[in-house]
Amino acid sequence: MPVQFEEEQNFNDSYNKSISKSNSGLTAWIIKKGWAKDEKGANSMMIIVTIICFALAIFVFTR
Repeated sequence: MPVQFEEEQNFNDSYNKSISKSNSGLTAWIIKKGWAKDEKGANSMMIIVTIICFALAIFVFTR
């Protein structure tokens, strides 16, 4: 039978609440996957991906 300490449960509960209440769907998904530590990091990652996609689209359509 596994033992779970009360502090661990409190941490898990507060972590899940902090992710679900303040972040949108895609931002929360990126954080849950571990690709970003917080909302700011997830937003930065999405901006970088968007810029790369626009650059590739411009490159492809100008050829």
